[in-house]
Amino acid sequence: MQVDVLGILLGWLFGLLSPGIAARISRTYRRRELTDALLAEVDEMRPTLALSLFSVRAYLHSVDPTLASRISATMATYRGAKGQSGQLQFLRDPAVLLQAFATQPSTEGRALALEPCSLPLLSASLTEITMCDADLQRRLLHIKAELELYNSDVTWATNEVGHAFDGQADAIRSEFIAANLRQHYARLATHSDVLLQAATELLNRHRH
Repeated sequence: MQVDVLGILLGWLFGLLSPGIAARISRTYRRRELTDALLAEVDEMRPTLALSLFSVRAYLHSVDPTLASRISATMATYRGAKGQSGQLQFLRDPAVLLQAFATQPSTEGRALALEPCSLPLLSASLTEITMCDADLQRRLLHIKAELELYNSDVTWATNEVGHAFDGQADAIRSEFIAANLRQHYARLATHSDVLLQAATELLNRHRH
């Protein structure tokens, strides 16, 4: 009986190569899957950041047509689950934003209800993202660092609101807390603006 030695050898060689090839294919699919999921998570955060930016800037009386147009242009590229919400339609129309700013009630004795943001998938995937594009990694880590600063100020402001306007503190202390609150709101405006721009630039560069 003639034995196909060449066929056996080729089969053996392909058997050795297959695990490596399979691993490479698996890694490629996982990289694409992880990248898409991370980009979707970042996109889902943008409406909250945009609303925070507008609300804080309105509180500080610093909304102008340039800001309104920039927020609206940013929200025009949002693809997440809140696409048909009234909040998003509000953010997508610069004229509506400017009208809301012009007709807002006095901010005296009033505080903002701000929401923290989170990126749980990114936090859980810090080891895995090393398989992703280097520019993507750098941008994601920058967003994560800025988000920590943003959330820290949101937490501080939320905790101080009760002390500033609870009617129990004396006038001098209340004025001091309110001034501190405005300073934190100014920092929040900066953080939310930086985050919103960073998130949008990331999506523009890496989302298809």
